[in-house]
Amino acid sequence: MLSRRTRGRRSAATLCICALLALGASLTSCGGPSAEQTARAEALFGTCATCHGDHAQGNRKIGAPNIAGLPEWYIQLQLWEFQVGFRAYVPADSTAKLMAAAVSTLSDPADATALAAWLSDLPAAPPPPTVGGDPAKGRVAYQACIICHERDGSGRLDKTAPPIAHLADWYVAAQLRKFRDGWRGTNRKDIPGTTMMRPVSIPLSDDDIVNLAAYVVTLR
Repeated sequence: MLSRRTRGRRSAATLCICALLALGASLTSCGGPSAEQTARAEALFGTCATCHGDHAQGNRKIGAPNIAGLPEWYIQLQLWEFQVGFRAYVPADSTAKLMAAAVSTLSDPADATALAAWLSDLPAAPPPPTVGGDPAKGRVAYQACIICHERDGSGRLDKTAPPIAHLADWYVAAQLRKFRDGWRGTNRKDIPGTTMMRPVSIPLSDDDIVNLAAYVVTLR
């Protein structure tokens, strides 16, 4: 028989997943942003472009990932996670702190929705491999990732797992380190982070992480 504490955790997890699925459903079922929302998103992106580039292609030098073409549900989810403190809660995580400061200016939820939709419509431009590593060894490690991110790296909304094949390999490696080292996935309210990404990342060595990132880019 489940304890009251265990039942409470499962209920919280269920509510969190249901809320995220509802978010995804609302984003994909709407008719898309209006012309006014699109114009607003383009204006808002002027601030984002300082780090992410004019075409949202990313900038490794300052730790800004490529975000063009990502699913709008995932972009909006990440904006929300920065706003509520699921990310950028470690003082040493300077890149996340910058992002959190930028996201804090999105006081109107409609702005985040429009920005996410606009970014998702941009053509994706996957960066070239940069981290080296052994893709064959990374393929072995990736078997633990398939249940959420799929065999081809396309991701799954029902598990709040983004497509990762077109992300920069250095960014994949950086986020795995953050989950492993407790810079992400340690907020108890962050159910996907605490129950999925952090447990999978904890056993990984630095070499494992580089190899895994090297394999992920072969899925393009």
